Amino acid sequence: MSAFAITGGENDMRVTNNMIMNNSIRNINKTKQTTSKLNDQMTSQKKINRPSEDPVIAIRSMRLRNSQAKIDQYLENNINDAQNWLDSAEEALKNIKKSLSDTYAELENGINGEKTLENRQIILDNIRQLRDTIYSELNADQYGRTIFTGYKTGSTLTFKEDDTTAKYTGIKETISYADVVQRNYYTASSVVPTATELAADTGNATYNSDVSVTNAREYTYYRARVSYDNIDATSTSDITVEFQNNNGEAMSTQPLLTGVTTSDVIDFSSIGPNQMYFLSDTGELVMGDNVAAMVLPESGQIQITYNKTGFDKGEIRPEMYFDCEKWDPNAPDDATKTTKYTKEDQQIEFTIAENTTLTVNKQASDFISMAAYRDVDEYINAMERALDAQDKISQIEGLQASSQFANDDEKQAYLSHLKTAVQSELDYAMDNIETLFGHGITSFQGYVEDLAVAISDVGNKGSQLDLVKTRMENQQTNVEKLISDNEDKELSQIVIEYTAAYNAYESALMAASKASDNTLLDYI
Repeated sequence: MSAFAITGGENDMRVTNNMIMNNSIRNINKTKQTTSKLNDQMTSQKKINRPSEDPVIAIRSMRLRNSQAKIDQYLENNINDAQNWLDSAEEALKNIKKSLSDTYAELENGINGEKTLENRQIILDNIRQLRDTIYSELNADQYGRTIFTGYKTGSTLTFKEDDTTAKYTGIKETISYADVVQRNYYTASSVVPTATELAADTGNATYNSDVSVTNAREYTYYRARVSYDNIDATSTSDITVEFQNNNGEAMSTQPLLTGVTTSDVIDFSSIGPNQMYFLSDTGELVMGDNVAAMVLPESGQIQITYNKTGFDKGEIRPEMYFDCEKWDPNAPDDATKTTKYTKEDQQIEFTIAENTTLTVNKQASDFISMAAYRDVDEYINAMERALDAQDKISQIEGLQASSQFANDDEKQAYLSHLKTAVQSELDYAMDNIETLFGHGITSFQGYVEDLAVAISDVGNKGSQLDLVKTRMENQQTNVEKLISDNEDKELSQIVIEYTAAYNAYESALMAASKASDNTLLDYI
């Protein structure tokens, strides 16, 4: 084996041909690795293809891409989902507000417009349609999730169809002193006979005297109204009425509930100042002056607890507004027959950025009172009463003009008296409509204002969401640039480095080949 001896220092170093060849091969391999690495970079245009190539770049890349994934999640899912939710809520709220404003206009037209039967019927039909629109919008959903029901996104706010079996117990409703108002109640409703009945002239002289004519009477009382009619109550033990101060504490002196009855049975003329009755068919607590005075000057409230079975299409589900228990008759045992609901603030929040959440939902109880539904229904009932009285007058006038009774003075006198009584009903009905509308001006303005506040709140949340979205888009751009700076490599730079590395590789091969050709024997 040939070798070279290198001298000139304290220690001589013996270099063999194998050492030269091994060093050459090792250097060639390093150059090849550099060339291969640059070739990979040229293909991927990335600084590294394996974490082991540069752990610092790899760790920084993992952190940046984790940030990018979060930002993408916020932008592509959370923020978009929140935006869609807010858009759906805002559109529904605007539609409800418009329907309430249109209802107000229709009611005003019912008082100030033409008084023909046809016009009032059109107004009544329009009000019913507007009411149905309100109910429909309250059930608005976003991707199958109702947006005004809090956490109960799988349930509609209102009953979509009549449900005669639905039963709720312990519905606990608190009525503010501001909602204890005076209302007019009417008695007597004359019946118009058919031509056959009038001509029959039965033996008890029903239709040839004033026996069947009962003049309407008007009575004014204070009333507190619960949110539903047709309450399950036949006696005072079925209803709990508690007068409270403005702190929700029971007053030391409690008035006794005189009785439970219905509006068509109660004798309004006999209600005393210290008495109160609950009308189960209308859901009203009718109070004498002294009873009402217990809560009005105290700025107090009345808490009424009741049960209800059977709900009409469009009625609000009690659990959406009140503490209550839902009864399930098909449950297997007593322990599961009831589901208890507690009214609470149920906020649905979206995480729209790191450490940033946004509440996107509005519960119906936040922006519209149950009184609004009852007010609309009350106006409809008042309009129906007026239409019924006007229809009776048309029937009477038809009988008066009939040739069958044209010369019958006794029948004509009866019809004239009956018409006077029915006209009194119509006058009272119109007076009631005007009274209701007078009260409704303030109420409906309040309802519309509450909706305007809700719409403004949703709009503010939308603006906040837009700001966060803009910030996240900027962060997304910045992170993408940082990722590119950390991982990417310019192709032109790679080409330059590759060319240099390849030239170095070829030079190494050439040098190695020359070194391997010469040995010590060549010089002996």
